[in-house]
Amino acid sequence: MGKRRIMLDTRKVTAVDDSITHRFWPARKHPEPVLLGDRPWERFGPLLFGTVMVDQERYRMWYNPYPVVPPPGNSYYVGYAESLDGLHWEKPDLDIEPYGDFQRTNLVNLIRHNPSVVLDADDPDPERRYKATGYVGTEQIMKERNAAYPGNGYYLAHSPDGLYWTENPATGPMGTVHDVGNFIADEPRGRYFGTVKTQVRYDLVDRRSVAVTASEDFQRWTEPRTVLVADALDDRIAREKGYHHAEFYGMALDPYDDFIVGLLWIYWVPLPFLPGRRTGWWGVIDCHLVFSYDDGNHWHRTPDRQPFIPMGEKGEFDGGHLYTCNRPVVVNDEVWLYYTGAKRDHSYFDPIKARHTMDYRTDVDWQDPRMGNEYAISIAKIKRDRYASLSTGNQGSFVVDHGVIDGSRLLVNARAPLGSVRAEALEGDGNPIEGFGVEDCLGFSGDAVSGEIKWRDKSLAELPPDCEINLRFVLDDADFFAYELAGTLGVK
Repeated sequence: MGKRRIMLDTRKVTAVDDSITHRFWPARKHPEPVLLGDRPWERFGPLLFGTVMVDQERYRMWYNPYPVVPPPGNSYYVGYAESLDGLHWEKPDLDIEPYGDFQRTNLVNLIRHNPSVVLDADDPDPERRYKATGYVGTEQIMKERNAAYPGNGYYLAHSPDGLYWTENPATGPMGTVHDVGNFIADEPRGRYFGTVKTQVRYDLVDRRSVAVTASEDFQRWTEPRTVLVADALDDRIAREKGYHHAEFYGMALDPYDDFIVGLLWIYWVPLPFLPGRRTGWWGVIDCHLVFSYDDGNHWHRTPDRQPFIPMGEKGEFDGGHLYTCNRPVVVNDEVWLYYTGAKRDHSYFDPIKARHTMDYRTDVDWQDPRMGNEYAISIAKIKRDRYASLSTGNQGSFVVDHGVIDGSRLLVNARAPLGSVRAEALEGDGNPIEGFGVEDCLGFSGDAVSGEIKWRDKSLAELPPDCEINLRFVLDDADFFAYELAGTLGVK
């Protein structure tokens, strides 16, 4: 079976009709939150600065619960939840990390803000099957937990089961001291990869920006290198929205074989700035799609820069700002990206600083007993590989330089409920191979991630195994997301 060719990556597309457009698609939101704060240590809500994974047929989640209203700063508590279906979650009573008078909680003994948890089933040391990193702010940690760390930054930990953790504070902080980072196992490249928040000045404004770092062993990481900074177009969009400028708050990752998807959190910052601050304090955050073809060194933006996960309407649980977990989860034929939604904008909850900005947030009454549970966790979904498509509402075609044939069945990921997708196999000179012309094709109609295209009297299995082909796809009112050659060569 050959690899999937996904239309977020169009480098092998050699010819395109004018009627074909490259479209980028937003995610669909689950209709309601799947996890709320319901414990004394979650009064402000659960924040999925963290990780969701499928591990031995269980969904597992590590997140930051906020116990205090209003919170004094970052949360360094790490909560744990499990689910059998990814929708209905349970918070097990663990005898690991107490909270106040509560001895049994769903807290684990991992002290991290924005915890990234990675499963390494091949580690020869069973005590290190689970690895974690995340940010530690030493001053707050010393006050709250009486735990000593050499300095602010990202620290490593390991665990045999994802519940009981061994900290490594003596290793010292790695990289940047900013407080947001997402780290994953980049399986296609045989490495660990992460994005961390840094700060860069552009057009007289200091901005949160995104840097990348990599490791072969999860212990030694490259110095973070800034790769994404908001630009003039972002600022123009910000002002069209009624804000002053844009910053990049953080970025999740979804690695493919030939490219990497980034889910970029864009922070839209209004005036006024806080006195003495060099970056924006108030603002709203949504999620945008970016992608890299060179292992994360350079990143491409979508042409219209529309949100991949937009904020909800004012008053909805995600109507103020949102953050995602560190990477999506594949569920059957869908990709689920868990995210935290907040009712209000970033940092509205800091009444002390608000007094220095002309009482900017006088709408918040902290004596109101209804305050709390400001964060909730939900899911944004797409069907597999449907970040982008080649599309037309009329008729059009495009050609892909496929190369050596690597399967006997042509499967397409496409949506054409009222139209069709047909294909023809071309020789190197561009002429159709006999029996594989578009007039011989039995096209696909409908909506499927693996819809099959056949020819009347021929099968790709009949072609020589070293045959190099191009594929021309003819669309009639269709969105084309991906294709692959499946099946065994030589078997019809």
